[in-house]
Amino acid sequence: MILSTIIPISNFTDNYDNLVNIIKEIKRNETDLQPIFVLDTFELNAAKSLANLCESHKLEIYEILENSARNPGTSRNSGVKCATGEWVNFCDSDDLPNFSAMLLAIDQRNNNEEVIVGGYEVHDLKSGKIYTKTNHENEKSNLISISVYPGIWRWIIKNKLAQELKFLELSMGEDQCYLIDILSLDPEIFYSGEIFYRYRTGNQNSLTNKKTLLDDLYTALKFESSRNIDFNRYQNTINTMIISQIFTLIVRANLIRKCQSFFILVKFSFRLKPSVFFTSIRAIQKRFIESLRS
Repeated sequence: MILSTIIPISNFTDNYDNLVNIIKEIKRNETDLQPIFVLDTFELNAAKSLANLCESHKLEIYEILENSARNPGTSRNSGVKCATGEWVNFCDSDDLPNFSAMLLAIDQRNNNEEVIVGGYEVHDLKSGKIYTKTNHENEKSNLISISVYPGIWRWIIKNKLAQELKFLELSMGEDQCYLIDILSLDPEIFYSGEIFYRYRTGNQNSLTNKKTLLDDLYTALKFESSRNIDFNRYQNTINTMIISQIFTLIVRANLIRKCQSFFILVKFSFRLKPSVFFTSIRAIQKRFIESLRS
């Protein structure tokens, strides 16, 4: 098997229609895929209903795991343990992956890369507009893009590497911690021109829209900012990812968390060269302006 795709599902009923689309996409590429669905829901008979859905579309290979931790970090860890493909990627049940593009990128890569990063689309459910984000021709621009738009769903990771790492058992920020762990290992990255994924915004049931989970983001931030990562070519990218999370908390969290996050920002900034700090701020500012335009 070439690619193991891990899909946590926290709300089977609400995401049913989209899961139909995901399963159709899996079916088109099923000879090269190992789909691993991880149910993390209290819905009765969700596993049976999902199995029936897979069978109705004549999927021959799939796995359904059940988890009760109620967070995507634990769900993804469960999925990685069962992954047998040469490569691993992570999808959300309310978005739409393009597995054909992912498999094409795996064929196009050189032999030494352990990570593949692709382009993606952003589908604004409120306006109906779709924005395309593609990779650039130079690595510096791609690393800036990764730092402000990390999106774990646009990454494909060698299974051997994925097995060495673990997600924090959180509902927000756990994916960025995982990506920082990957970058801290200084892997070779292949930047694909393919569009791997359609990410949907404006879904009120999405975890990223729940302010109650910002405490998890703060926990992830404390973990990230306290580590000493040996300098490598991705150091500036890692720093910008951390600073971006700090600004998310300053903007969206309650007053106590805003103050705590600002204190972390001040403390963290002393670890950086001024040029690096202000480069990170400019990248985050650019993302904020783009979000307003969209």
